[in-house]
Amino acid sequence: MAAKVKCEGDLDFEYDDERWSLKRWDHPNVAYKNGIMRLQETGAVDFVGLHNKRDLYLFEVKDYRGHRRMKPQPLWQEFGCKVRDTIAGLIGACRQDHHQDEWFPFVEALSRPRSTIFAILWAEAPPEGIAATQEGLRSRLKWLRCQAHVVNSKHQGRIRIPDMQVSFNPRHRFKSPVP
Repeated sequence: MAAKVKCEGDLDFEYDDERWSLKRWDHPNVAYKNGIMRLQETGAVDFVGLHNKRDLYLFEVKDYRGHRRMKPQPLWQEFGCKVRDTIAGLIGACRQDHHQDEWFPFVEALSRPRSTIFAILWAEAPPEGIAATQEGLRSRLKWLRCQAHVVNSKHQGRIRIPDMQVSFNPRHRFKSPVP
């Protein structure tokens, strides 16, 4: 069975919901809003996923087709900070009784030595280009011992996201929440 996720711009993420547990982490997530978001300048990835109850994926989606990036810091730096803040926020959410069951599997995957952590920046038309963004991201996320990848619809690099397809759908002009 497949379910759809509309995340950013005109991109649809279609995934196998029997193999994925996929949850929105940034807005409108209550655990994020009432947790780590209370700190100023805290970032959050768009959604977190657990594939086959083992491997953790942190997804950030940016679509710069048709407009410029307005933030002064490089895209890889913004994403690196969002990864850091998301990990802290997930741990904090698990320490709150009313969110513990929902977020614990994601934190458990973080702490399991045999699970793989993937930091995926899906960037359509990244301003710094794929190669420069990839290099900056990998060097800054070495501390996490994760696989950090910058991909888009034209360049998937050395990674294939399992049981998920991303497609361009220009009819969408809104964000629909991920459960």
